[in-house]
Amino acid sequence: MILTGKYCGDAKMASLLKKHEVEFTLHQLYGLLYGAVSAPAVVQPSQVLSVIFQEKDPVFETKDEASSFFGNVMVL
Repeated sequence: MILTGKYCGDAKMASLLKKHEVEFTLHQLYGLLYGAVSAPAVVQPSQVLSVIFQEKDPVFETKDEASSFFGNVMVL
């Protein structure tokens, strides 16, 4: 699958990470994603998201907010 969505930008993504109480910095998120892409075995998106949220259930105010957050992570 090829994602064609637009990335919100680093400043917005950093603020989204803080808003949703993700303990990763933006640079750590980039590192995690680069590592997942370069892993010898396929890393499922659900595995990456569980690491980002440290296996806690994320809380979003709306479905659109959740979709936007996850979409931006996947575009990265």
